[in-house]
Amino acid sequence: RDEHDAIFMQGYVTAQDRLFQIDYVRRTASGTLAELVGPAALPSDVELRTIGLRRAAERSFAAYSPAMKAGLEAYAKGVNAWVARNPLPAEYAALELTKFEPWTAVDSAVIGKALAFQLSFDLDVGNTQNYLAYVNRLGPQQGNALFFGDVFRAAPFDPAASVPDANGEPPRRPGRESVPHGHGGRLSPDAERQLREYRERLERIPFMNRVLRRTEHQIGSNEWAVSGRYTKDGRPLVANDPHLSLNLPANFHDVHLVTLTGGLNAIGSAVAGAPYVVLGQNRHVTWGETTTGFDVTDTYQEQLVPVPRSVSPSGLASVYRGALEPVI
Repeated sequence: RDEHDAIFMQGYVTAQDRLFQIDYVRRTASGTLAELVGPAALPSDVELRTIGLRRAAERSFAAYSPAMKAGLEAYAKGVNAWVARNPLPAEYAALELTKFEPWTAVDSAVIGKALAFQLSFDLDVGNTQNYLAYVNRLGPQQGNALFFGDVFRAAPFDPAASVPDANGEPPRRPGRESVPHGHGGRLSPDAERQLREYRERLERIPFMNRVLRRTEHQIGSNEWAVSGRYTKDGRPLVANDPHLSLNLPANFHDVHLVTLTGGLNAIGSAVAGAPYVVLGQNRHVTWGETTTGFDVTDTYQEQLVPVPRSVSPSGLASVYRGALEPVI
């Protein structure tokens, strides 16, 4: 009848089609996968709990609008309604499991965090090592000029950009960077070893390995439209590249949501484990999404020293410009 009913039924049908998949994904992102598949997943749980996607989802959920919370709650009730009325899929029998941990609204939020993480996390310490090699060999001025002008080139917006403010000065001009403060332009052997070991550890975790592989050779992203003036039937075309890994089952779940009241009539792809249509159309507009590929992950080299508990509750402090900063 209304939006609540439609989202409830979306959760119900998702559970019917994809219950084990969404259970696996929420547990992977939450760091509770070992509860589902056994101790082999403990390394994955340790890394994902350390990163804290579940904690981030809980904080985001607290800030959601009442309408958004209501949608997520309706979806969760739909998932649980299907489970209450049907035997669990065959995967659970293979794992000798007879119970399903009830779905919650935060479970859908954490799946959103997992997708965002998959599209943003990188470990591009190789760029730093290459940059420092240029600077240390050629000096700051020539090293900066060659590295940022050739190896890791950045160019300002093309003047033909359609974004109104795109033709202004870039916030940082290539060649103006300085050697990072605090270590003389070098990574310590211990830091390089730890980075190498950290990467090797992540590569042994399927979820993290997929994320790293996806960001290794970024070639950009795209979403585009063609006006109906240029198509044979006069209708516009929209295409987009969501940049998610090709999983099986797929990340997306095709749905058509229709209500008798309120005017909801949307068809397209939902994220398996979350409500609504994220790529699709209604009777008036169509929408897609892609990813920007921003660099949002930074790795820091810190010098940690033991100190009295009266100085730092953890017993550790970081040395920053010659002063001790308590590690909390």
